[in-house]
Amino acid sequence: MDDETSIRLASAFRAAGDYRSAIQVYRRLLSQKASSPDLRLELGETLIDAGLIDDAIGVFLAVSAEFPDNGQAQLGLARANLMLNSPPEALKYVEKAAALDQSNQRILIVRGVILDRLGRHSEAQASYRAALSLEPRSVAARNDLALSLALSGQYKEAIDILTPIARSADATAGDRQNLAFVLGLSGDVKGALALSRVDLDEAAAQANSRFFAFVGPKGR
Repeated sequence: MDDETSIRLASAFRAAGDYRSAIQVYRRLLSQKASSPDLRLELGETLIDAGLIDDAIGVFLAVSAEFPDNGQAQLGLARANLMLNSPPEALKYVEKAAALDQSNQRILIVRGVILDRLGRHSEAQASYRAALSLEPRSVAARNDLALSLALSGQYKEAIDILTPIARSADATAGDRQNLAFVLGLSGDVKGALALSRVDLDEAAAQANSRFFAFVGPKGR
């Protein structure tokens, strides 16, 4: 099997959630092309997907040491540290990544997520808006911006952003439940329950409804 076919196979394994097989293919390729930064980055990303965070950090640190201007290595370190529940360390790396590549939408989105985890919602929202200036139709950036707005109490704007996403033909369960979450936080428990029932069983939907009744405006 040639390298191009092997890379496609690894990508297919990863897309299917078979991370172990993808990792094996990447490692076999790297045994032949150990200096390839792109393959090493793909391996690192797949290790994160597999929950092997320490292994991923080792890969990204090695790439960063050899290629200090590689923003994707810094981004990988940011994502890995976020997975380890270390947002301050993650922010350090994502800021390095942003300095190296100021027009990378993915970096801007991850930066926003980290800032939200730190409670710095207005800065997070600025980062998501910067990402949207690069790709206005990005569902990931719009979802994250809306959730950040909800966390800072700006429910109407959040709902206005999420509603067309949740109603689109391509909407996922996650898209719909993001809107249900914000509706519930805003105090619209009935609307949240109706939307929860689209994807969740009745017990889970009712559990969400009780949570929203507790944390929403009337429960505070």
